[in-house]
Amino acid sequence: MKIGKKLKKLRLAKGLTIKQLADACHFSSSFISDVEHEKKNPSIENIKYLADILNAPYTYFLEDDNTSVYATCIAKGTLEVLDLVNDFDEWNEADREELLHYLRAKRVIRETRAK
Repeated sequence: MKIGKKLKKLRLAKGLTIKQLADACHFSSSFISDVEHEKKNPSIENIKYLADILNAPYTYFLEDDNTSVYATCIAKGTLEVLDLVNDFDEWNEADREELLHYLRAKRVIRETRAK
């Protein structure tokens, strides 16, 4: 998938309009639209900036979709989960343990149902 298509997919997954993304990046809406429609190619600096604003690894825009973990997360709809736990390392110990406990319990329940 090309950079423009990836940008649009990520922007939509984040629930942003072209104008909202453009305002956040201090780019013009026409620039974002042109990138999404493959009329312009952003520089590496712009790719890194867009990735930072969208809270995504810049490599997402450069990797092959078949090898990109981030692209897989977008496709599976798990982007919101990644956003919610983005600052996991800054959580207090009790909150981290509570989340891990919940996720482990859900795994056990799924595995039990599958048998």
